[in-house]
Amino acid sequence: MKLRKELLGIVLAFSMTGIIATSANANAYQEIYDQQEKQEQKIKTLLESEFISADEQSILKNELSTFAQAKNSQNRQGLLALIAQSEEQVSQVSQSVAFMEANTIQTELGQVEIQIDTLVEKSDEAFISKADQDQIKDLVEKYQTVSDTKEITPVRTLADEAKTLTEAVTDNQKELISLVDTLKADNESSDTLLKKPYLSDSEKKELNQNKADNQQFFEDADVKQAVVDRQEASSKLIETISQKQAATAKDFKSYEDKAKSLVNETKSLLSNGDLSDEEKTELTSAKTQLEDSLVLKDYTPGNLKTGFTDLDDQYINAKTSSDKRIADKKKAAEAAAEAEREKQEKEQAAQAKAAEEANQASSNQTGSNQSTPSPSLVGEWYQAPDGYKFLKVESGKTYGQVKIPSNFTLITATEAQSYTPGHGNGYAKQ
Repeated sequence: MKLRKELLGIVLAFSMTGIIATSANANAYQEIYDQQEKQEQKIKTLLESEFISADEQSILKNELSTFAQAKNSQNRQGLLALIAQSEEQVSQVSQSVAFMEANTIQTELGQVEIQIDTLVEKSDEAFISKADQDQIKDLVEKYQTVSDTKEITPVRTLADEAKTLTEAVTDNQKELISLVDTLKADNESSDTLLKKPYLSDSEKKELNQNKADNQQFFEDADVKQAVVDRQEASSKLIETISQKQAATAKDFKSYEDKAKSLVNETKSLLSNGDLSDEEKTELTSAKTQLEDSLVLKDYTPGNLKTGFTDLDDQYINAKTSSDKRIADKKKAAEAAAEAEREKQEKEQAAQAKAAEEANQASSNQTGSNQSTPSPSLVGEWYQAPDGYKFLKVESGKTYGQVKIPSNFTLITATEAQSYTPGHGNGYAKQ
């Protein structure tokens, strides 16, 4: 059987003093050394404890030194006595350490309990996430499992967890509140945006719904990701509508007045112009599209400019064609009227000439001793004698009163039946 070096030295020492070191002696000493080694491990463990006092540390260290000095000089009985003495000291120190540790456990468990109670109360506050509430419940269960522990390590581990969780819960609550504050700011931005012009009904509806969706988190929120998703959607919607509103305002600033004026001109052209069916169809379609853009129907920024340009081009072309047709028809009508007027004048001149010739012949037959009565002057007007009318030879029109008799021929009422009574004017009237 192999012995440790220290044991072998003792055996050799016994041999030098004349004591026979038998195998049985060797085994006995081996047992003592094994026993002492276990005792040393207990002492070292106690020395590492935070609950051992300085005096107790000194006692245990002295125990280690005493055995180290005696193990090569004391016999087996002496060594056993030293071990027994050491065991008594170790037992006393162990009890003292255990007592100190138990007191510390109770003290620190009380502190942990206070931390956990605070966390439990906080879990009922607004803006505490479900995940944090679940962790608080888990911590309460852990506390119950370590409440009877005899070791300080699990208590301190639990204390560290409670501290870490308290900080995390507080930070997470602040973050949730901050996210909700962002939603509140989004609602203020929505209110500002809703007051601006050039928003379609659908956009106003989206903004109001967005406000309502945000509102549901204002009093409480317990799922961070839900608030994050809501905020991202809210921010994106407001940004999209804001950009569209700005672009729309720019489009309307440049083209709204011109578009409205063009729509009115187009309506007038459709009502009064001389247009083909194709022109009417194209103009009506382009006008409708522009009118839709003016009320933001199916509108995207730039539609007003595009619609105005399209209708303006068609309006110019249609107006040009319409004006030409109207001018051509007017010119043809004026030519026809002129021809008719010339025809009538020729006919009337011929009739007047014939009447004059007949009148001359009648005058010749009446004789020189019969004369035509003279007109009488009434104010500015010369009144034809009874049974007579004034004749305007050029037009073939007859009148009862004239201002300048020399411009007319005096004829009998019978002769006047061959002509047409004229309408009154500044120089002749009935």
